Amino acid sequence: MQIEPDRQSAHTDDQHAASGESPDSLSNYFLASLLARQGKYEEALRALKIAIDSGECTDTEALDLHARIYAQQGMLLKAEACWTEALQKVPGNASYIAGLSALHRRQHQPLFNKVSLFSFAIVALLVALLYLVTSGYNQLNWQQAQLSSKLTSVESALKASLYTSKSIQEVEDTRLHLEIKSPQLVVKKNADQLVITFTSGLYSKGTKFTPEAETVLANLSSQLEQQAKNIVIRVTGFSDSKLMPANSRYIDNAAIGMARALKVVAYMRKTSTLPGDIFTVDGQGEKGAPYPNNSPKNRLRNRTVVIKISNK
Repeated sequence: MQIEPDRQSAHTDDQHAASGESPDSLSNYFLASLLARQGKYEEALRALKIAIDSGECTDTEALDLHARIYAQQGMLLKAEACWTEALQKVPGNASYIAGLSALHRRQHQPLFNKVSLFSFAIVALLVALLYLVTSGYNQLNWQQAQLSSKLTSVESALKASLYTSKSIQEVEDTRLHLEIKSPQLVVKKNADQLVITFTSGLYSKGTKFTPEAETVLANLSSQLEQQAKNIVIRVTGFSDSKLMPANSRYIDNAAIGMARALKVVAYMRKTSTLPGDIFTVDGQGEKGAPYPNNSPKNRLRNRTVVIKISNK
C-alpha cells in the first residue's frame, strides 16, 4: 500500500525537521558521539558544535567527546589536553582519569605486530636457509629435504584453511534464505547480500512512522530472528532532495537519514529478540536514494531506509 501525497504528508523533509514535531529525534550531542564512533570526525565535530551552542551538553561533556574524537584520530596530545581540562573542572571523575591512563599506556606501549601464518613460514624458511649455510655442505641435501617437507606441510595447511573457510562461507550462504512475502518489500540478491527496499515511504513526517511501516518492520524482524546468529544487518537512511533549513535540528539530509536508520533499528529490536550487535547504521540523505527525487510521490518514497543482510 503506497502513501499518496496530500496536503499534510507531502511536506518536504526540511519542513518536518524544522517543525519540531518529532519528539523521538536524536540530540546533536548523541549524533556527534555516534558519528565519531563511525569515523566521521568532521561531521561529528560539526554536530558537537551545534550541541554546545544550543546548550545540549555541558562544558565537561563537550571536552570529553572532543578528547575521544582526538584520541581516535591519533591526536594524543590534544586528547590529553581536553581530558586534563575536564578533570580540572570535575576532579576525581573516573571516566576522565581512565581516558588519560589509556592515553599514557598508548604513548608508551612498544610497537609489535603479530606475524601471520604466511609471514611466519617465510621467516622460518629464512632462518632455516641461514642454518644450512652455517652447518656445512655435507648436510645440505638432508636439510633441503627437511625444508621441502616443511614447506609442503605449510602449503597444505594454508590450502586446507582456505578450503575450510570457503566451505564455511558456502554453508552460511545456503542458510541465508528469507521468504518474505509482502507487497511493501522488494528483496534482491546482490552478490553475497540480500538487499531489501520498501515500495512506500516509511515516514509520514520527519522520523514518524506510517502505520504500515510498523507492521512491515515487525513482520521482517520476526522472520530474521532465526537467522540472528549468522547474519549482520546494515540499515541506511535516506531522504528527499530538499535541503535542511538553517534552523533545523539536523545538520543536513545525511543526519536525518541517520536518525531514520536508528529509528528502524530501535523498532526492529523492540518487536523481536534481534541483538543490537548485528546492526550497523548509516545516513546517506538524498545521495543514493532508491527512487529519483523527481516527483512528490517519489520524494515520499525516499523517506525510507534500505536494509542489507549479509553472513557474518
